[in-house]
Amino acid sequence: MKTTKMIGAAAALLALPVAAQAQEVSVDAGIAAYYIVEGDSFDFDSSNGEGYVALSYAGITAQIYAESVYDDPTADYLMELSLGYGNELASGLSYDLTLTGYYIEDSYDDYSVTLGLGYGLTDAISIGGAVEYFPDSEITDASASVEYAFSDAISAYVLLGTVDESGAGSYNYAEVGASYGFAEGAAFSLLYEDADNAASTVSFILSYDFNVFGG
Repeated sequence: MKTTKMIGAAAALLALPVAAQAQEVSVDAGIAAYYIVEGDSFDFDSSNGEGYVALSYAGITAQIYAESVYDDPTADYLMELSLGYGNELASGLSYDLTLTGYYIEDSYDDYSVTLGLGYGLTDAISIGGAVEYFPDSEITDASASVEYAFSDAISAYVLLGTVDESGAGSYNYAEVGASYGFAEGAAFSLLYEDADNAASTVSFILSYDFNVFGG
């Protein structure tokens, strides 16, 4: 089960992979609250919260992420446990390889392997791509994105992707996001999402990311 993370909005809503090579232990955390409405009618859809804690060293990152579930009698929260490695080459190309386990509360649901790539074309424009594969369910999710930073505080991105479900066909999806960082680590963001197999949604997100120690 893959979820769309709202945390990290100040960094283009996590559209691009991030390479970390600090040679010391760093612990980072974040929280976010978001309100989702239907894209066509703007009727209420859901309101949720999420949070994460990540431990990083020399490009290796271990992370636990949890998201509350609105109006679902079968589960109160979703959880992800991930372990990844990221680096940036001398050419400026960054890469990120991540193994993620997905849980519905404390029950295992699925896992995935993701390869992400990112490259800065200019100081303001970055491009990225990712391929995520779910071996248990034989699902492949491939996406490409472009981000533009208007300033240190304001950025926007567009992401296009396609999901191939083995034996069940495929569908396309798209995201358009904009973020404003109004204080250190704090941001307000808008996220529009649409897919062939689901109604479009608009999310209003308030997030806060911070360093616990190190970094």
